[in-house]
Amino acid sequence: MEKFFIVTEGNELRKDYLGYKTNSKLINYMAKKFCNMQLIMAEEYCAYTEQFYIVPTEEDFIKFDKVLCKEVNDGLRPFKITSKVNKAWIKLLKNEGLIVTNKPYVSFYFDSCCGKHNTRIFDVEGIVYLSMSMDYDFETPKGMIEIKASEFYKVVEDNS
Repeated sequence: MEKFFIVTEGNELRKDYLGYKTNSKLINYMAKKFCNMQLIMAEEYCAYTEQFYIVPTEEDFIKFDKVLCKEVNDGLRPFKITSKVNKAWIKLLKNEGLIVTNKPYVSFYFDSCCGKHNTRIFDVEGIVYLSMSMDYDFETPKGMIEIKASEFYKVVEDNS
C-alpha cells in the first residue's frame, strides 16, 4: 500500500528534513572551501564530521597518496584520520560550529513500520512532500496530511 503526504509543522520529520537540507548546503560550501584551502583538485568528495573522502585526480594522487586510505567504493578514498588534511577538516568544522547530519530515516516517524518499505521525501517552496509504500496498511502519523496520488505526482511533474 502506498500513501502520499504533506508533512506539516506538527511532525518532527519536517523540521529534521529541512534542517538536514540546510546542513547539507553548509557542509557542501565548507567542503568546497576546504578543497580550495588544501589545494585538493577532486570534484567528487564525501564529508563526515570526523573524516573527509575524495575521488582523487591524478594531481591528488601525486600530492596525497601517502595520506589517503585504500579505495572504499567507486574511487572514493578517505584521508587517514591522523593526517594533517583530515585534522584540518575536523578543525574547520569545529571552528564553524558544524557537524555533518544525516538525512532523516523516514520510517522512524511512523508508529509501525517494519519489513520492506520505500519512501520519497522532497520539498517545494517550503512544503515537504512524502510518499511511503509498505506491504500492509498503515496509520497516518500525527502532523502528516494524506493527499491523493495525483496531487503528489502533479507536484513531482511540475518540479522536475
